[in-house]
Amino acid sequence: MKKQLLTCCLLVACSPLPCLAADPGQSGLYVGYSFGNYWIKGFNHNGFSRNDRDTVHGPYAGYRLHRYLAVEGQYLFQNETDERFNYEGEAAILSLRPTLPVTPGWEIYGKIGWAFVDGEVKRTAQSPAGSRGASLKRDKALFGLGTRWAMWRLRGRVEYQFDESVWGSDGPDLGFFTLGLEYEF
Repeated sequence: MKKQLLTCCLLVACSPLPCLAADPGQSGLYVGYSFGNYWIKGFNHNGFSRNDRDTVHGPYAGYRLHRYLAVEGQYLFQNETDERFNYEGEAAILSLRPTLPVTPGWEIYGKIGWAFVDGEVKRTAQSPAGSRGASLKRDKALFGLGTRWAMWRLRGRVEYQFDESVWGSDGPDLGFFTLGLEYEF
């Protein structure tokens, strides 16, 4: 999956799409990197429900079709280690990003898309006797809210993404809170 995603990112980055942008901020290609926190609630591991929360980071790229809509792909790496288990995972996210410009240098946006989460829990030396590793695979609809502000051709952003269970009583099962920095071509 990593090789396919990297191949797609390279093809988009090397394509003539950056030349099509008429005016920065109106349409065109952008790339960035984000970091922050993730949480995954309630996946079963050896008979008990496990919740994970730790750091997430990864690249993203998108194309602004016009001032009010972009298509974006994001790839996030997750990692958590405690004394008994080590969780490593990754999430590929494809989404549409409708945007509401507030001022020429600041905008608010929403996101609607799909997350493909693939993770693995591994044993450590202090794992309980008889426990085994486990894998986690989830494909979920993902929603988000964020804001971006301009700093020359760079843009900073703060973003909160969550799955559809956010409207349930226990809050979201899957979520990301990230800060990012991107460059517009």
